[in-house]
Amino acid sequence: ARAFPAPDSGMLQATVNGLDGNPAPGIAVRILPQQTDRSQLPEPMAELRAFTDDRGRFEFAEVPFGLHAVWLYGPNLAERTSVYNDPRQPVREAVLMLKPTAQIHGRVVGANAQPIANAEVGLADLPVSEGAVGLGPAFRVLTVDDGTFTINQIPPGPHTLFAQADGFAQTIHPHNPGETETTITLTQGLSFAGNVESEGTPLADTA
Repeated sequence: ARAFPAPDSGMLQATVNGLDGNPAPGIAVRILPQQTDRSQLPEPMAELRAFTDDRGRFEFAEVPFGLHAVWLYGPNLAERTSVYNDPRQPVREAVLMLKPTAQIHGRVVGANAQPIANAEVGLADLPVSEGAVGLGPAFRVLTVDDGTFTINQIPPGPHTLFAQADGFAQTIHPHNPGETETTITLTQGLSFAGNVESEGTPLADTA
């Protein structure tokens, strides 16, 4: 008899419920395999996106077996959870519940406590120790003149904040669930002065 290789993926189906326990339509869904080297994933599998239908359901075909992070986003509601696509269950059913979103308000300052304007502040989905994954442009903001920033509609769970600005080194700042106010201190980045030469000929002044 001819031997066929065992499948390495299956279908992932789920129903998303709101705070009232009823199915939630129109919820944005994002699934990302929790694999150390995501560059080894086929391009269509690197990240999956969809919206729940009128019955609050979504499904993805050929989802690699293993652990996946699932983000759900709706108006003032969100959730980040993990789903294990089990090879013993080729069709995986799940029920996911939305939760109220959070808000982070903070301030970016220099070593002398002076506010830093136009610093970029981003939010990642995991603690630093687990290898943070950026949540995308919706969770990246710039500080205003007094160095403050606000990030809205943050899904529940631990996160990591990272901040950077011209002339300063990037800083990673753990964020704990329930923390709504934070201060991030940036340190001065390295700089150098000198000439760039090609075969002994100066090309430009560099400062």
